[in-house]
Amino acid sequence: MGVGWMHLDHNVVSYATIPRLGRDIPSYLEAGSPPLVCGEAVVMSELSLELVLFTYGLVLFAMGLAITLEIRRDSELLLARSLWWLAGFGLIHSVVEWLQMFRIIRRNAADLSGDTLLQLLALAFLVVSGFFLAQFGASLLASTTPRAHWVRWIPISLVPLWVLMLLVATNSPSSTDSWVLLGIVTTRYVLYVPGAILSGLALLSQRPVFKAMNLPWIARDCTWGAIVFGLKW
Repeated sequence: MGVGWMHLDHNVVSYATIPRLGRDIPSYLEAGSPPLVCGEAVVMSELSLELVLFTYGLVLFAMGLAITLEIRRDSELLLARSLWWLAGFGLIHSVVEWLQMFRIIRRNAADLSGDTLLQLLALAFLVVSGFFLAQFGASLLASTTPRAHWVRWIPISLVPLWVLMLLVATNSPSSTDSWVLLGIVTTRYVLYVPGAILSGLALLSQRPVFKAMNLPWIARDCTWGAIVFGLKW
């Protein structure tokens, strides 16, 4: 979700553009096409990309840290009880961005040792952060809307679905880069899209709560937050 980047060979490909290839990705990889996956892909100097990744990771980390420090464990608000998941999402996803930044720095220094491990770690953290995002939306929505209690089970069911889709889509890729690329695509579709939808709906469900508390500005912020989640996917 959001701005994510994958460094392949000498080009930089935006995570955000990758899923638009859909079912054509396996054939694209098999054909040996260059890393620039489509016209909307963002290619920029590695120096500026390092700054983008560092800044984006810092913003996510600051969000997660701020939520962690401000949440009151004894709060009676349902939102407060679910914000831990959003804090975890911010903290974990910041690691994804910084791992990608670290990969670029190492490549610039001609140090490719451990690059495969960094790719796999970034993918693992991406999956975990996607789960946390989905869990935030599901737990808040289920707590606020009793009839939607079943949504609590959605995040945990998405993980085996992600594994299954990745195995089906893999089709013997030729390199670790190809496998990680497929992992990113399936993570976005299976975890981040449902997670963004659930989180947006969950924030909208909080509007009546804050209006009843005579806090219309917070209700308005919930609306804007839901819009942001909607735009993210």
